Amino acid sequence: MLDQLNELISTRRAAFETRHPGVLARAPLERALRLADDGAAGLSRPSYSHVNPELASLLTDLGGRGSPASSAYHQLLLLALIQARAPAVASSSSLTDTVKGWYVKNYTRILDEAAAQRPLPEFYHHSVDAYLKDLGVCSGRIIPAGVQKLNRYDMPVRGLRRERLGRILTGLWCVARMGGTGPVFDMHTDSHDADLMAEFTPEGWRRFYLTVAGLMERQPDVRGLFGIGWFFDPQLAEVSPRLDYLRELVAESGGHLFNMGANEGARESALATSPTRRALHEAGRYEPTNYMALWDRHALLQWASRVNALDLHAQKH
Repeated sequence: MLDQLNELISTRRAAFETRHPGVLARAPLERALRLADDGAAGLSRPSYSHVNPELASLLTDLGGRGSPASSAYHQLLLLALIQARAPAVASSSSLTDTVKGWYVKNYTRILDEAAAQRPLPEFYHHSVDAYLKDLGVCSGRIIPAGVQKLNRYDMPVRGLRRERLGRILTGLWCVARMGGTGPVFDMHTDSHDADLMAEFTPEGWRRFYLTVAGLMERQPDVRGLFGIGWFFDPQLAEVSPRLDYLRELVAESGGHLFNMGANEGARESALATSPTRRALHEAGRYEPTNYMALWDRHALLQWASRVNALDLHAQKH
């Protein structure tokens, strides 16, 4: 992979300098790499989508989304970040072998897409969420862990305000067990990543939770795990029963669910691929609602220990 990467970077950089003379002198790739690595820009735990303002300014000056210079530079930045960061990922003691394997899968996909000149040029821009997820993986801010990608963040306690008192107290109890609101792992779906979407099965989600537990053992300061999505909604037991395993797995693995309310993002995501959910929504029988799934570190590690012990016992017999 590295030989192919080095050759592709060399070829693309030479082509860029020919087609866009003087741009790399005004916007050195080395500066962009440094700014991408320093993406927090003073924030202790930034969102994966946060872009260093200096980097955003540099990239914006290259032209609008889809312009040849801008698209080529955004793509070249991903490749150069892989080249710079891959050795550190491979040698990191804070990552498990499983996670390192997911990094390699992501690197390979990004490299193959660049070599095949796909996706469309409009993809390669820092206003595109899927691009930012690739940028996060390449810079090391996002951890690919299977069916979800992770970044270190703070649990949004204010989101509990929509719940009834009993559930708020449960949420605060979880935070108390965690010892604080962060850092925690924040989970994200990346529909652009075919390898990730292939894991969107009961087995894939179970593997993911076990992978997170393994990461927590390597990163003892991580206090818990949370994710917000329409697919944790208890309504799915009737609306989309084939997805109800997601809610069941949260409970099985020691997590708790909290109503975060309905919004346009939940509607758009929940209705995009399902005629059934769209029809129920249009009939006024289903309102897509986001739920937060939250695990404190101790609960997830205890569950993983039980599962691993049962798996080991099954292998012996």
